[in-house]
Amino acid sequence: MSVVRIAREQIDLSELAQQGSRIVEHLQQIPRVLKPGNASTNNNDPAMLLNCVLLSVYTRRPLLCLYRPLVLGDPRDDPIFPEICRICLESSLANLSYQDNFNPSVADLEVCNLGAYWDLFQTFCYNDILWDALSVCGYIRLSSQRNSFESQKSGRALGSSMHSKASLIRSVESTLDSLTARIGEAGSNLKDILLLAVVLQSVRARGSTQVQGERMSQGATKALSACRQHLLPAVAEDSLALSLTDFAQMLQTTQPMFTSDGQGSFTSSAQLNLPEDFLAQSSALAMEFSNFQGDPFIFENNSFTWDV
Repeated sequence: MSVVRIAREQIDLSELAQQGSRIVEHLQQIPRVLKPGNASTNNNDPAMLLNCVLLSVYTRRPLLCLYRPLVLGDPRDDPIFPEICRICLESSLANLSYQDNFNPSVADLEVCNLGAYWDLFQTFCYNDILWDALSVCGYIRLSSQRNSFESQKSGRALGSSMHSKASLIRSVESTLDSLTARIGEAGSNLKDILLLAVVLQSVRARGSTQVQGERMSQGATKALSACRQHLLPAVAEDSLALSLTDFAQMLQTTQPMFTSDGQGSFTSSAQLNLPEDFLAQSSALAMEFSNFQGDPFIFENNSFTWDV
């Protein structure tokens, strides 16, 4: 951990590479039956598969903590640097690929309780997946800076990696889609989704600073829109949701009434003409609403703010 704390400032990368090689050896020594790629594990026991995935992710975690600061930093002239970036990329992609084993949109639908395993995977590996996606973005950025001529010439290779830029972007996009689809679940964070969307567009964009800024802004807008679309069905099914007609009617009953001194006031909550079934589903909420005192349209002390 002392090496991890100074990884970004480390001038000589030999010690980092030495520590990393020890972790790589541990990865290679994991028995085949305990590796996620084992066919019998994948087909017969999803619980065992999850355990194997967690073993791999947790073993790679210190390796990625050791190498990630370099990948997310500036390029180095040290000859060890490209190999460090390659190892970090491969481990990040391995972790990202494990999502496909449990994601209901692509995984085997015959697996029992697939949604439960997907929730467990996200609970245990959420931070790993986010940082792995950011690491892939960091590798794309470094590769574009160091090997722009080779990339344009071959159209495929990025440094010593066999992955094309398009395939790396597709992997991050898939992760972004998975995080977005779970925006309504516990543990999800809109800030993480916006961060990944903006970073992805920043490494994809080429051109002037203005063009890059516009594409990053478009990426954030697209991510917000996607999150909204995933949240709309839940809102529509909510028994407390108002129809457009009911909402318009409620607005009419809450129009400001101006007195002779020019001061405006809103209709109190007791005078609102709400649909009969608006509060029927929750007696507790109905009681809370009935006992509510004050004007719900006033937000004092900056209480209605959202720090993005």
